[in-house]
Amino acid sequence: MTVVSTTGRVHIQGPLETYVAGFEAELRRLGFAPASAVNQLHLVAHLSGWLDAQSLGVEDLTVERVEAFIGERRASYTALFCRRALRPLLGWLAASG
Repeated sequence: MTVVSTTGRVHIQGPLETYVAGFEAELRRLGFAPASAVNQLHLVAHLSGWLDAQSLGVEDLTVERVEAFIGERRASYTALFCRRALRPLLGWLAASG
């Protein structure tokens, strides 16, 4: 699925793809700048791909799995590799049920 948004084009596949539109609306509500929103969507794409590769769904996101993802991301990325970076997404997912 390619998500075309006011913040740019981000390709998201996997368990989180159905949540992208709602999360993007939340980023706008929170006042994220367009570039920052795109960065968040790229983070969502990475997490969704990681979940898919692990054969996990959104319901399988636990503190331990988030930490495992962050550990893997930290090894390859220079930004958005801490729990704080995932706070907007995880908070929105929790509030959305």
